[in-house]
Amino acid sequence: MRTHYDPVNREGQSCERRDADAGLFSELAGAAVILRSGEPTLVSKVSDTFLREIAIDNEQFQRLRKLQLHSYLGVPLRARDRVIGVLVLASAESERVFAADELALAQKIAVIAAYALDNARLYETTRNALAAEEQARRERYLSEEALERQRLLLKTIIDAVPAMVAYIDPQERFLVHNRQYEKWLGVSYNQVHGKTLREVMGESVYGAHESALRLALRGANTRFEHKMEGGDQPRMIVVTYHPDFDAQHAVCGVVIHAYDITESRQMETAVTRSENRYRTLVSATAAIVWTTDPQGRLTEAAGWQAFTGQTPQEFVGHGWLSAVHPADRQEVARLWDQADRERSTFDSSYRMRRFDGVYRHIQSRGAAVTDSMGKVQEWIGTITDVHDRVEAQHALALKESELKLIVDAMPALVAYVHRDGTFGRANQAYNKWFGLDPEKMRDRLVSDAVGQDAYTADLSRIDRVLSGHVVHFEEEMAYRYGPPRWISGTYVPHVSDDRRVLGYVALVIDITERKRSERALAEALSRYRFLADAMPQVVWTAGPDGAIDYVNHRWPEVTGLSEQDLLQPDGWLTALHPDDRKGTTEHWSQAVRSGQPLEHSLRLKTIMDGTYRWHLMRALPRCDANGRVEQWVGTATDIDAQRRAYADLAEARELLGDHARHLEEQVRRRTASLQESNAELEAFSYSVSHDLRTPLRFVRGFTEAIIEENGATLPEQTQDYLKRILSAAQRMDTIINDLLAYSRLSRAEMQIVEQPLERIVNEVITLQHTQIQQAGAKVLVESPLPLIRADRTGLFQALSNLVSNALKFTAKDRAPLIRIRAETVNGSTRVWVEDNGIGIDPKHHEKIFKLFERLHGTSEFPGTGIGLSLVKKAALRMGGTCGVLSEEGKGSRFWIDLPQ
Repeated sequence: MRTHYDPVNREGQSCERRDADAGLFSELAGAAVILRSGEPTLVSKVSDTFLREIAIDNEQFQRLRKLQLHSYLGVPLRARDRVIGVLVLASAESERVFAADELALAQKIAVIAAYALDNARLYETTRNALAAEEQARRERYLSEEALERQRLLLKTIIDAVPAMVAYIDPQERFLVHNRQYEKWLGVSYNQVHGKTLREVMGESVYGAHESALRLALRGANTRFEHKMEGGDQPRMIVVTYHPDFDAQHAVCGVVIHAYDITESRQMETAVTRSENRYRTLVSATAAIVWTTDPQGRLTEAAGWQAFTGQTPQEFVGHGWLSAVHPADRQEVARLWDQADRERSTFDSSYRMRRFDGVYRHIQSRGAAVTDSMGKVQEWIGTITDVHDRVEAQHALALKESELKLIVDAMPALVAYVHRDGTFGRANQAYNKWFGLDPEKMRDRLVSDAVGQDAYTADLSRIDRVLSGHVVHFEEEMAYRYGPPRWISGTYVPHVSDDRRVLGYVALVIDITERKRSERALAEALSRYRFLADAMPQVVWTAGPDGAIDYVNHRWPEVTGLSEQDLLQPDGWLTALHPDDRKGTTEHWSQAVRSGQPLEHSLRLKTIMDGTYRWHLMRALPRCDANGRVEQWVGTATDIDAQRRAYADLAEARELLGDHARHLEEQVRRRTASLQESNAELEAFSYSVSHDLRTPLRFVRGFTEAIIEENGATLPEQTQDYLKRILSAAQRMDTIINDLLAYSRLSRAEMQIVEQPLERIVNEVITLQHTQIQQAGAKVLVESPLPLIRADRTGLFQALSNLVSNALKFTAKDRAPLIRIRAETVNGSTRVWVEDNGIGIDPKHHEKIFKLFERLHGTSEFPGTGIGLSLVKKAALRMGGTCGVLSEEGKGSRFWIDLPQ
């Protein structure tokens, strides 16, 4: 059972049990203690005492006992110096016992899991904050744009109103007025705007309005009739003063409304027509328009029934909430109650069930309609289907996430740069190259990131890409951060539909290693040509087709032919003795066809005395990874003196030949005798293996069959005898196997070559992985281990036996600890295998390496007494020695010395 306990949401997530008892376990089983202390807990064997300590009462204790827990460990999940949860592991049916290794592994997993959880929370918080900021920016832009439209709309509306409408501040200055003021009074805009009411009306008219105006400035609505002179004709008007209040309920202005009551009928008609237009607009819009009573209960919703299928009887009041997705219902109700309570705008996005049962994302907005006293008369709002937009946004976010993952995985710098020289987006390679956080590079100047020198060197390429051209280049750049780098860059312009370059995408690859390789190759070629010219031999190279393409200075010096003549097709053949040209051409053609090295003797004409001297021509093919010849490299060495010496030695060789043949005959006879002995020994080994193990297989087979079929019915003593027989047969089989291994090692041919010691040690550990886990052991390898001259099979068997003994002869009070290391001692490589086991009395150090020698009974420590004999035999056959340093109760340090 694996459980993660989160202190924030206090929910345990069980991976093997998901019933109520598993939840109880995750809530109670020491998690609170671990959270408080911040220390891990390991209980190898769960007892009733432990269960009573973690249970709150007896009922919970009984429920925990039913789980039949066997072993338990808990590890705190720590991130950023705080505990964010608990990882709990427990075993039950498997009866697995947790030890220090499992605790260490759980602690490693807890570190990774804690940081993964913490990073996920940080990522979610950051992403939400960025999304909220972007949404706020968009809404602010839309609000400002809407506010401007509303201002223009309001100006248009009040100008169209067939009445005088104005707004004055507490000092009675006109802030807003419609055109009717100018028309009725016969004045211009500047004669009204910013002027006081007294200045515009005059003293006589102002006196008729003053008392009503004072009441309005004190917060009361006032209304009276007045005959207005001026303009085209006198008008009987009804004047209304409405006070405007700020957030502290202080009067911040007064709305003045004056209309001609002689035209009241026309006004009513206009109002009716306006209402009809509103109704028509509501019917024609794709959105649902809803209204509620002052208490927020839905009374009318045009289009609701067509969208949701709910009848008016079903959606009135709060019945509309049943059409909201169950997962969103509580939050929507909370937001509605909050808006109703605070008289704020209701704005929420949620999922609503359509008439066909499909839930779709919608945007609902609403506002309260209040009277002059601020009392809510009704709520009016709209519901807009934004499902397609939300789905598109989700799809776009997924695509952006995939694109970011791909770009961040690229081993090159990838960035989008705006036309003004600032970063739009950059990948994680900027962090690896320069240690810069890509998220913090947005809107930052490129010159700040790469350095002014690198940016100046790049200006011409930037100008070219901003003019609409794709730019490719290679150059060594000195950046602000890190060492200079050779880079291969590609700049691709971002061109809009109207052919304007908005920015560019920069892809930069580090080719420093390639440039270093190219320089090294050029230097190597230069050294090669210098070396070839300095050599006393004739040196040449040819292409895969055999055509000579280079000769060193020695060719013209020896033959007198110019380099140009020698590089002509078959030009070099003119320097050969006429009798050697055909044979040389055939040998060379055969080598070119087969791709095999060429070695051929021929005579070259020398310029010094015009004589022909014998030369040994050698040619080696240089092949690619697929074995195809890329180039031929050849030499011609003067062997004329050697050939004369060979002739002088021919007679001596003939004399030595007889002696050599006599020796070879003796060697053949001795070899045949040795092979016969080895064959007899191999036959004996096979006989031992077959003739001894066959009866053992019968004994084991029949014994196992008796135990399996009749074991339960046999007396206990008989069962014990059968188990002893089976154990003895298995021990005998192990002894035979060890003897055969010892015999094969004694006569096997040793291949003493350089071996990677670390690889052989890793193979030994891998082979004994199961035994290491069962013993709960730790194996420490002090890397790096050196190369060692040894026989691979012999060294593998020796190390395997030493590691096996270290796992076997262990102390009961501590877990096995094995350490493998190597050092140089007196010109030899000494390999150490050290353990913390039971140790060996120094008086037995020589005895334990003898065949079948044992210091303990098989019931205490099983074995055959052959393992250390194998170690000694392998060391001696590889030309080395072995030994041990140990004291009883203090562990053992076995060593193998092999000459370097």
